[in-house]
Amino acid sequence: MAQALAAYSDACTIPSLTPGCPYYRLDETGPTCAEECRGILEQMGVQRPTTTLTVLDGLVMTGVSRPIEVASATTPFDATKILLSELHEPVATASTTTLLLRLRDFAATPPASREVTDDQFFETWRELEKRRIPVEDVLRQQAASAMSSEVLRQIDHTDGVLTDEWSRLFRSCLSQQQHDHERFASWFHTRLAAWFGRLVESDLMGFLTWTVPPEALLTNVSPLASELEASWLWDRFTLTSLEDWATTSLSLEWRRAEGNSTSRCSERVLAARRIDPDDVARVALSRLAENAALISNPIRRPEERDLSTQQFVDRAVHHLSLGHPDSAAEIFTALAFMNPADGDALNNLGFCLIPTSAAQALGPLDRAAGLPMSNPTVNVANRAFVRHLLGRDSEALALLADVSPGDTTAYVWAEEDCGSFRLSFQRLDAYVTELRAHLLPLLRGEQ
Repeated sequence: MAQALAAYSDACTIPSLTPGCPYYRLDETGPTCAEECRGILEQMGVQRPTTTLTVLDGLVMTGVSRPIEVASATTPFDATKILLSELHEPVATASTTTLLLRLRDFAATPPASREVTDDQFFETWRELEKRRIPVEDVLRQQAASAMSSEVLRQIDHTDGVLTDEWSRLFRSCLSQQQHDHERFASWFHTRLAAWFGRLVESDLMGFLTWTVPPEALLTNVSPLASELEASWLWDRFTLTSLEDWATTSLSLEWRRAEGNSTSRCSERVLAARRIDPDDVARVALSRLAENAALISNPIRRPEERDLSTQQFVDRAVHHLSLGHPDSAAEIFTALAFMNPADGDALNNLGFCLIPTSAAQALGPLDRAAGLPMSNPTVNVANRAFVRHLLGRDSEALALLADVSPGDTTAYVWAEEDCGSFRLSFQRLDAYVTELRAHLLPLLRGEQ
């Protein structure tokens, strides 16, 4: 009885479920249930039987053994066939394969050429979220790359539908980069995919409307690390052949087979495609030699994936250390233009302007003071230093009077000679103390 119930449960998959099940019901979103069968199995103390497979030099892979009643009832998975058979399928009853491909195709179609509305896109998004698919990660991982490829394709065609702004950006970046055309296209694709990927979190409508990035941000944006779970789910539902899967996806498939998956995706959704562990092992082992470390431990530390000011600090410091403050200032000028209420962008812009024009730096630094910032004390120190450079020492000392830097560090400017600056990374309390000590004798008329 338990084996029969396990087979019945495994065969029940989203979106259709099993109409003949006593727990099956329909609500406003379509077929649903509370997965009572799985609860009954747990109450019966049923442990899913596992199987081990020795594949190479003692390497043992362990996975869940699917009941033969389930395996014999499955049909070969074909993503293309599924999509074509569901061209007009309503969102609520469409397969996860179809929904993922619709989501990607919508995003990768130039806004002027879309035949599907934004409302339909968000309806698809909501349905995928109900199935616990990490939609934002999928957009960053798959859609952003497809969008970048389509931009390049459109630029290469004279009859493309993109605005001239894209072509100007491409030509301007090409003139600045020391690459041949093929290497530059790869560089441009990577940076543009990172731009679109970060827009998902920072400006979703900008993502959907293909906002053209400021050149200063495109050339300095950091590529995003792979979204490993999103990549696995994408491969699992949209790539028919295991040979086309990423190595990390094969590894995560094995983790699921041996019961070690930490995926947010519903098990019932995953059960829509059944994969033979022997096939996964065969393909995975063919890549094991060249990707041994990656396949054994594909987990990576999470990173920030937006367009916040902090993501560009390292690149700005790089420009400053090379003596190119204008290049650094361009980054934060673009960020401040995108979000005029970004106190960190304005503070950093003012900081980058200090070596070339203290007078120009004063404006953004003072505007930043009235906005939220990650470290307001840095802004106070910058404003005091600029006022000192402009000969307004009493104002500078007044700003520092009540500052309590605490145990923090930051990049600061030190004036070695008149008009000569040195970039330094140091504790703020030490910097403020030094600046106060420098200002006091000046106000007393001492040399």
